[in-house]
Amino acid sequence: MGIKGVISYDFQIPNFLIGAYCKNGLLRKAEALFNRGLSKGGVPTVITWCHLASGYIHEDQVSKAIEALNKAMSICPPKFIPSKETLRTCVEYWENQGNVEKAEEFVRSLEVEGVFSSFFREKLWCFINK
Repeated sequence: MGIKGVISYDFQIPNFLIGAYCKNGLLRKAEALFNRGLSKGGVPTVITWCHLASGYIHEDQVSKAIEALNKAMSICPPKFIPSKETLRTCVEYWENQGNVEKAEEFVRSLEVEGVFSSFFREKLWCFINK
């Protein structure tokens, strides 16, 4: 329950639909449901942001995917790992733009946020560079 008996919006149930919409190329529907949740005072979860990041990747909106992934990382529990595809696409986006520094900064931030260790950071770089 929210303040003074008002029920607060919970993203856990809509996350299922947001994820399904994003997987099936219905990003606008996912965004509409997301925005509806925000307008009702909901607080997106790390899963919400990861679903949106994935949807943005599939729609070739990598800069929006990066924003969503950064928001996910800012609230993620320790050792939470976003999808490899999303991580790879974000890093490749910066590399393709010639901004290797930004890619490295992003990967380092994953380590700082506890998303993964330096060992996994090196594995990600090897995976990307194959």
